[in-house]
This record gives sequence, structure tokens and C-alpha cells, in this order.
Amino acid sequence: MDFSNFNSFIVPEKKDIDIVYVIGISNESDFHPFYVGQSSRHVGRFGDYLKPNFSAATDFKVGQAIEFLTNNGFKVEFKYRSTLNPITEERELIDLINPILNTSRGYNYKNSDDKTELSRIEEIMKIWIVKNLIKP
Repeated sequence: MDFSNFNSFIVPEKKDIDIVYVIGISNESDFHPFYVGQSSRHVGRFGDYLKPNFSAATDFKVGQAIEFLTNNGFKVEFKYRSTLNPITEERELIDLINPILNTSRGYNYKNSDDKTELSRIEEIMKIWIVKNLIKP
């Protein structure tokens, strides 16, 4: 059987190790990170972003950014590695990369409207793309 039309990812070697991850746009020449996180749930955490719930502000923010980007022809990629110090490494990566979604404000889902937040997320991503001259 030909698997050339399948995508793949590498399963973490140890299931009891935390990960730190970076989500960004990949194109022919570069990787442009827009979010950094850490988790003990490994790649299962990525599913939270692919089917985000409005009551989980980070999931919604990152998930809607991913949807906006993919709908506009961008290739979004998750990069991750195992770590023994997830919180420290996450902070170091955020300080080094300064990803747009880590530095943008969140919201309280009880006092917010999903359409308003979706528009705000899309505007943040549009400005970031133009500012960084990123092309699909």
C-alpha cells in the first residue's frame, strides 16, 4: 500500500514525560511560531486546539487562530519535545520567541461573546502575518 498521501508525527518515546511545544506557520523557507505551551498530555493536547471549546480561553484562542490560518492557505505545524522541566522551558521559549498568542490578552468566557473574540483573534493574526511578511 502507498502511504505517500498520509501525514505523520513521531510518538513521544516515554509516556510519563511532559512536553513543551511550539505551534507556528511552516513555509518553504522558515517556521514562524505564534504559540508556545507545555503539557503532560502529550500530543493529546493538540486535539484541544483542533476542536476548541469557548469556555477554555486558551484552547479557543489557539484553535481559532489555527482554523483562520489553515482556511487562508497557511500550513500550521506543531513542534514538540520531551522535557523534565516543562514550566521552565515553556517560559524560556516564550521569552526567546515572544509568540503573539502568548502575549495577547485572554478573556473570561462568562463575560465575553464568542463572535467578538473570534474577530479579535483573526485581527491579531492578520496583523502578525503582515508585520512579519509571512506568505502561505
